[in-house]
Amino acid sequence: MSFMKTRFFRSITLSLIFSFFLVAIIPQNSHAYIAAAEEVTSTRQADEATVQRILESKAVSERLAGFGLTAAEVDSKVKRLSDSELHSFASNLKSVSPGQGAGAIIAVLVIAILVFVLLHVSGHRVVIEPID
Repeated sequence: MSFMKTRFFRSITLSLIFSFFLVAIIPQNSHAYIAAAEEVTSTRQADEATVQRILESKAVSERLAGFGLTAAEVDSKVKRLSDSELHSFASNLKSVSPGQGAGAIIAVLVIAILVFVLLHVSGHRVVIEPID
């Protein structure tokens, strides 16, 4: 029985090592298709899309309506911004967009759950005792 367990774990270990090796040899600098000049959107269009996406959110649109601004007025004001003003505004909006830290929180929770499950499955316990 011990021989079978050892052989099983050895085969699992070797298959994991082989799969990690395969993943490691994949080149990290892949070359993508380079788009033609007509297909590339300008910086202004990308900034306008960023501003528009933020302005269409429910919280922002309600706040603007509270100030007495309609969507048409906001759009006309955004269109009148210079390229540098629009870029600065879009950059500031990217830094304060809602839900930006949600990915990190979810990752920490998943790691904590995995550690808890591994400790539970392996039969280990974590005991925290006060120091006298």
